[in-house]
Amino acid sequence: MLNSNKLFLLLLLLPLMVACSNNSIETNTKQDAKSKIEEVSEQRELTEEDQKYIQLLKEEKYDKVIEETKELNDDDLLKDYYFLAVAFDTADKIDMKIQDVDSELVVASILQNQYGNIKDSIENVSFIPDELKKKVNELNELATSKYTYYTDATEEQMNEAKDKFAEEEKIKEEIESANKPRTVRIGMTEEEVINEGWGVPKKKNRTTNKYGTSEQWVYDGNNYLYFEDGILTTIQN
Repeated sequence: MLNSNKLFLLLLLLPLMVACSNNSIETNTKQDAKSKIEEVSEQRELTEEDQKYIQLLKEEKYDKVIEETKELNDDDLLKDYYFLAVAFDTADKIDMKIQDVDSELVVASILQNQYGNIKDSIENVSFIPDELKKKVNELNELATSKYTYYTDATEEQMNEAKDKFAEEEKIKEEIESANKPRTVRIGMTEEEVINEGWGVPKKKNRTTNKYGTSEQWVYDGNNYLYFEDGILTTIQN
């Protein structure tokens, strides 16, 4: 059993523990992205071709790097520059992908896909030159964060779209059901005629005498129903 002093101390520490836990969750994504860059921090002696592609990437000539390296085998050391160029090029052209798109759901889906492609390209890299490491790290953190955000946004909007579609289908079915011709039969009550038959009439003509109350219900198309004391006795159409 906890004594009162220990219990009081635990209550004081609990909010701090929760806050630390939340901060840890928020930083996990960035730490994971950063660790992936550190994992490919192996060193190697740079060749003239390495220096050429590094310079091209620094000058943001991504298309040229892609064109010259896309046919290389995956085990070729220079293939890393292809994946880096694809990542940077994709990031540069993201706005072009969505500039003419009106649907928020489609925009979120496109951005999820594009940032996912950036992440995948960087994950394929086995060597990152020191001169590019900071830039790659920043892009990887951005792509990881944005991919998570748009994945959640896409899922939420998809659920909203499904709910909206289901509601529209329900309304459509109700309208179609209301427009379907329904039948009436002798012996139905007034309530049954309204709910299950021809619905509410355009006009009611009531007659009361010593034998009871009769009503004529008038509908479109010269259709009439006659009731005696609330029971349908005659159908005229």
